[in-house]
Amino acid sequence: MEWKSYLVLYLVVSGRLLLPFTIPRYPLAGILSCLVLDSADQSLFGAFGVHLAGYQGYDKALDLYYLAVAYLSTLRNWENVAASQMGRVLFYLRLTGVLSFELSNVRQLLAVFPNAFEPFFILNEITRRRGRHLRLSRGFLIVSAAVIWVVVKLPHEWWVHVARLDATDFIKTKILGARLETPFWRALVEAPVVTGALTVLAALMALAAWRFRRGLKR
Repeated sequence: MEWKSYLVLYLVVSGRLLLPFTIPRYPLAGILSCLVLDSADQSLFGAFGVHLAGYQGYDKALDLYYLAVAYLSTLRNWENVAASQMGRVLFYLRLTGVLSFELSNVRQLLAVFPNAFEPFFILNEITRRRGRHLRLSRGFLIVSAAVIWVVVKLPHEWWVHVARLDATDFIKTKILGARLETPFWRALVEAPVVTGALTVLAALMALAAWRFRRGLKR
């Protein structure tokens, strides 16, 4: 590898090791920063020619590292006992899935035990910032965890770990109708109707998130 590749590798790994330390003090910003870097590191490696043997093992180890810090921060910060108990269950289920995968190399186990702890943590931190965390009932927390598990994380884990589909390639070829070798920016330009529709959808989602935040303030 060239020196630029080694520099990118060093910066990314350093970021993934250091960013979790922000979670106990700044839980929401910290976990979102870790999530973004976790999602982007493989693309950064590919863009700069970094070839990391055993990427899945590296990725899962650092995933559990920042999730463990997040879990410890729930013990430090959360006063809602039901939320803490549910977070504990979701964290250890994910830990079981990753350990089972490492021992058996059966990728389907990552889908059976998805990472539902992370979005559950984010949901609770949003409500905690609005001073409403103690108002969350056990029933609401159980339903929220079930929805996250079934609707959000099971499809995502299947997509990533079982089907092994790349989101960028799927959007480029199946949604924008471009060829695989076409640069992503060019695929966007050459499909103005689809790009416009996706922009409107993103704006509506942003509006819904804004209204949700305003609702939490009341």
